[in-house]
Amino acid sequence: MTVRITKPEINVREKISEIDKPSGIAGESMLRAETPQEQFNLIGAGRKNLILNGAMTVAQRGTSVTGVTSGQLRTCDRVGAYVNTGTWTAEQVADSPDEFQKSFKITCTTGATVGAADQVQFFYAIEGQDLAGLAKGTARAKSFTISFWIKASKIGTSVLNIKDQTNNRHVTGEYTINSPDTWEKKSITFPSDALGPMPSTTTADMYLEFWLKAGSNISSGTAPRTWQIYQTVNRAAGTNLNLGTSANDYCQITGIQMELGKVATPFEHRSYGEELALCQRYFERLDDLGSTDSNGAASTETLLGLGYCYTTTRVMGHVTWKVTKRANPTCTVSPVTDIQCLSSAGLWISATGVDVRANKSSARLDITTGSAMPAAGQACEVRFNTASPVGYIYINAEI
Repeated sequence: MTVRITKPEINVREKISEIDKPSGIAGESMLRAETPQEQFNLIGAGRKNLILNGAMTVAQRGTSVTGVTSGQLRTCDRVGAYVNTGTWTAEQVADSPDEFQKSFKITCTTGATVGAADQVQFFYAIEGQDLAGLAKGTARAKSFTISFWIKASKIGTSVLNIKDQTNNRHVTGEYTINSPDTWEKKSITFPSDALGPMPSTTTADMYLEFWLKAGSNISSGTAPRTWQIYQTVNRAAGTNLNLGTSANDYCQITGIQMELGKVATPFEHRSYGEELALCQRYFERLDDLGSTDSNGAASTETLLGLGYCYTTTRVMGHVTWKVTKRANPTCTVSPVTDIQCLSSAGLWISATGVDVRANKSSARLDITTGSAMPAAGQACEVRFNTASPVGYIYINAEI
């Protein structure tokens, strides 16, 4: 005799959801995860955040810049702001959500009505080689999620535009600031894109644009919620926040995270030392501000090493960067007179000119001095004097 036993099919996920014991927020997220990659991210296995300095802890250029009417505002490394209307101040400030210590704040000091070409935005640029995990432009292209904390003086709707610079494509996501002067966490999931492969380059191949004010030239179109060919009028379509029409309008941002998948997971905190080194691929500031010497006294110099007296008024010095740069950097010395060479008489001779010939790992300082140095062919010590005024060398390979 043959006995046949049958039982109805069941949906395991539904049955688990019916269990009386709660699974908790993390457990529910695991159940909602659609791919192994999302589960991988949820349990914190490996690195996930594609944004550097998303917590705004590193600010090598300084903590404030004032009086900007057009162009970029940079204090916090890697994250910038762009304005072309009104007058603005940018700062790294301590005001932040509980799990963070810093935020990037821009404040309007002179307001302006909304013009057709007006732009106010936070932005971030990513190298193409860092986006391989998106598998963009392939049949296995992946969605991704961007989360962040934001605080503003006004309420309204804003737009985050993602632009594929290489393939001239973009997609936008919308978020709302519900309460003024209040930290709010936002999360936007963007769809995958099977068109437009991302090249393995060291240039800016993707931009994130957090729109705060946008004129009709860039906001009068239709918001692309799937990847489309880039159109300027769609770039900020849907934005009505219009920060900067009045003095004291402000916006702050921190905790920016970009990760694969459709779930916004807890922010990936990195140590300050690690974050600094990652940022120094793009920008490095060389000075001796706020340090002390081995005896505990305030230090007034940064020793650059030994130089070679090419002539009696020309010295060749050499500097090695702390981190290999993304590309050959542009270097700025300010003030030039803070570069000094030690003469045979034991006197520090200030430079009258410095030509920096830089590559990705180091630079030659071609120093012209105002007084005679040791004879050609001899060595001398080269330093960066930071007594007064405080000087610096900017090593800029930012994108």
